[in-house]
Amino acid sequence: MNGSRLSMMEARSVIPITSDRLASMQNVEDFLSLLPSSETELDSTESEFSTSVVQKEMEQYLVECIKHHQKLLDVSEKLDTLWTTVFFVQFLTASLLICFLGFQAMTMPIDHNFMKMLGYLSTVVTQLGLFCAIGSNLMTQSEAVYNAVYDSEWYRQSAHYTFCTAMIMMRAQRPVQITAGWFGTLSLPLYASLLQSSYSYLALLSSMHEE
Repeated sequence: MNGSRLSMMEARSVIPITSDRLASMQNVEDFLSLLPSSETELDSTESEFSTSVVQKEMEQYLVECIKHHQKLLDVSEKLDTLWTTVFFVQFLTASLLICFLGFQAMTMPIDHNFMKMLGYLSTVVTQLGLFCAIGSNLMTQSEAVYNAVYDSEWYRQSAHYTFCTAMIMMRAQRPVQITAGWFGTLSLPLYASLLQSSYSYLALLSSMHEE
């Protein structure tokens, strides 16, 4: 860097100095005052070079983020394909257990068997809630990718950087989700819908039992 600084200053310092002007110089400072101010231009060049390096690093980091995001999307799709049938059977079995256990708990006396039945029923309901909460969290995190990219200052970057951000935003518009077959997407609304349907079936069974 020092070598380039000296060479640049030497190149810019080649200016015509007449004998009269040279004779009028009192000291070295008078001679240096005739030289062009190349420090500001050199600092400007270094600043532009630093900005270019930072811009390239940002673009490279964004490309790595896109690759990592694509890998996560591929894993989620494979996970959905692998577990969609398992989750369907799990939700179907849990729904039937909630109805039958709930009906049995409503018709049996309050004793230690009732407490066991109530604990088993609570476990089934909690298990479904955990699955749905994880599914909702996955959807929320996937949507957060779009919001994070959109809220960044992508419009102030280079054309290549803007193109990459547009691609990742287009892909992130479709949230990642895990399905449970015909039940739909694992989410908290699905959990609430299952509990509401189970409560309706329990009310129907209770009314039929009373008749």
